[in-house]
Amino acid sequence: EAFVKSGRQDASFKAEEVFKKYDEYLLQEEDDKIVNDIFQSMIFGWGKNCDPGKAHEVLVEMIDRNLKPDSFCFDRVIEAYTLEEAANLGQIKEVFELMENCSANGDLEPNERVYTSFIRALTKAKVASLGQKAWVILERMKMLYELGNKGIKPTVFTYNAVLHACVEAMSDDATENLETFKVALKAFNTLVEDDERLDHVTYGNMLRCSALLPQGSQREAVIATIFDRCCRNGFINSYVIRDLVLVANEELWRDLCQCSEGEINTKSLPAAWTKCSRKDKEVQVRQRNRRGS
Repeated sequence: EAFVKSGRQDASFKAEEVFKKYDEYLLQEEDDKIVNDIFQSMIFGWGKNCDPGKAHEVLVEMIDRNLKPDSFCFDRVIEAYTLEEAANLGQIKEVFELMENCSANGDLEPNERVYTSFIRALTKAKVASLGQKAWVILERMKMLYELGNKGIKPTVFTYNAVLHACVEAMSDDATENLETFKVALKAFNTLVEDDERLDHVTYGNMLRCSALLPQGSQREAVIATIFDRCCRNGFINSYVIRDLVLVANEELWRDLCQCSEGEINTKSLPAAWTKCSRKDKEVQVRQRNRRGS
């Protein structure tokens, strides 16, 4: 673990040398937790060094040795594959199916993070019917939560991943785009109905999802409704404004932002519109200061 956290470029290779040197000892070690921790550190190291193939190998070896990797291990490997320039969908699916098998065997309870990572991986790979597939995964998470796995309850990060999948699913097929928009709307409304804390990413993604609708009054009404809710909840920031300008015609975004000319300056907008964005920024600054002290 010390090698993995050292930041050295050869850290994972050095850690693996130590790992192999004491491999015979590991086979005799009776404390599964110690052995599990060592394997988890190796997976973390290879993932951090952007070598998902190596991390995948270590994960498979854990299972072959009848060890019990947790969701963290699977998430690290999926995330590492996703960070590659071209996401390896075949390998990502293999890791996810391996996790599902372990779950079915009672060896682990997958958590929200690994499922959310899988949605992001599918989005990066731009699979067919992306929005619908993201929704199916979300529904499976909700089902498993109802069956007793409390760690898999979808969070705002999961819903944001589904909304982003819908954004990336845009095509030249108007009918397909409309079906994808329906998925996005279901995800957004579920968040609102469940009284989950939406954030600026939620609103920004939903604004971008409005582009799935054809130009016209319906699309403008959707944009206006989303932007109005975002204003009332205080999540307007430069990213939301960027997404608004991206999907709305100039007359509409100027009217919504009460900006008759020039560029929109978030500092000149009503304070109530940006109150939560300012709070989030203050928290981030305080956290950075605390780490530096």
